Amino acid sequence: MEPTASVSRLQKTEGADLIMDQGFLTEREEPAMMDAAWCHELLPQINDEMRLRTLDNRVVLKLFHYYSGEGSIIYDPSKLSEARAKTVLMHALGYHK
Repeated sequence: MEPTASVSRLQKTEGADLIMDQGFLTEREEPAMMDAAWCHELLPQINDEMRLRTLDNRVVLKLFHYYSGEGSIIYDPSKLSEARAKTVLMHALGYHK
């Protein structure tokens, strides 16, 4: 799958690298993720990159709502549970007390 006009090859590969290294990608690492529609374009691109690297891992996109706003996280469910992903995103976005 070729990157779309709004998702560059660099964003696709860096996103896959971060997920392989830390298990997740948030808008802290990729500011364009503040746009939920853009995240939906990035998700299949990262999964495609993971397949190209012959990895079975498939990442998921989750939108969480916090008292201070909402945020998106793309994560590997084999490394993080949904509850842990919510906590990781909360801390990454600075919503912790």
